[in-house]
Amino acid sequence: MTKRRMTRADREAQILDVAEQLFVETGFRQATMDELAARVGVTKPVIYDYFGSKAGVLSALLGRARAGLLEATQTAIEGATGPEDVLRRSLIVFFEYADENAQAWKLVNQERDLQALPEVEALRQQQANFTAMMMSAYGDARDEREPYAYALVVIGACEQIGRWRLDRPDVTPEIAAQYVLDAVWTGLRSRIER
Repeated sequence: MTKRRMTRADREAQILDVAEQLFVETGFRQATMDELAARVGVTKPVIYDYFGSKAGVLSALLGRARAGLLEATQTAIEGATGPEDVLRRSLIVFFEYADENAQAWKLVNQERDLQALPEVEALRQQQANFTAMMMSAYGDARDEREPYAYALVVIGACEQIGRWRLDRPDVTPEIAAQYVLDAVWTGLRSRIER
């Protein structure tokens, strides 16, 4: 019986999965391409061919997380009954996604300097833009900056509660979402409900 050759997409996903685990275990800065190649079972040049560098691997990991979170958020708000329901659903899915992708979430949060990376900022920007768009759909802003400013408040609250939850497994996504909703909805309601 011949062994099926792994497709490029499958190999890429395998490398990213192993890299995510390695980066969390050893820290991104301490992880080596030699160790990554050994764990994947390929040569170092194969990884360089796919990603160019260790930073390229990290960038691809964060890009994968960004795309997955956007898709999950879009799916979660389908059929929502109004602005509060949209916000609640998007908050819950954020915390669920953090739980389902705990390795990537831990990686970014255990190494604070990674939070300044352009890919992490792109993730924040994506979620802030999406949240601002949702808010704009339900109300009339005082000016064009308001929806984005409020979106940043929501995103910041989610990040902080998400970090806080790392040591509190009893705080479910639903409980975390309710904490954020309780803190922000009163102010938002007056701005986005018609």
